[in-house]
Amino acid sequence: MLNGCSAVVLEDIVKRIRPGITQTQGAVIAKITALVIGLISVALVVFARYAGSGMLTVGKVPSCCDPRLPSHLSLKKCSSTSK
Repeated sequence: MLNGCSAVVLEDIVKRIRPGITQTQGAVIAKITALVIGLISVALVVFARYAGSGMLTVGKVPSCCDPRLPSHLSLKKCSSTSK
């Protein structure tokens, strides 16, 4: 993923700004871009880890017995919602 992103940045942005760039310069720029994108990715993961419950949670679907689930979506047979 990082190599693909750095290749896109190199081809679509850097080479349009500096069309006469050498292959060696392009390789250095691609490596630096991959490093920067990697550091940003790690920083976002750390931020999401310590951001708390304010962040959106992906992949956690509430159970059909979850009391936070609206009553029209919960199951009638669930023992935790029956009173």
